[in-house]
Amino acid sequence: MNNIKRLGGYTNAVLVQLPERQQPGIVIQYDNLNNISSLLNSISVHLEAGDFEEVKGTLEEVQDIITGFKKAFKNLDGLQ
Repeated sequence: MNNIKRLGGYTNAVLVQLPERQQPGIVIQYDNLNNISSLLNSISVHLEAGDFEEVKGTLEEVQDIITGFKKAFKNLDGLQ
């Protein structure tokens, strides 16, 4: 059995390398995934209500989370 290799990262974005995949990935904890899902659902509600300021703010929250995940990859060779 091939092992999953931990490459680094931090608590909310642990970098791993699966043996069958060329590129590394991150482990997303259920609470983080649930938070992202809730934020995206909130965006839908605000869009239906026409509250574009809330949509913008919530989108920025989601972007911040994704940016945090992407930062975990910055120290790996060949990834941006």
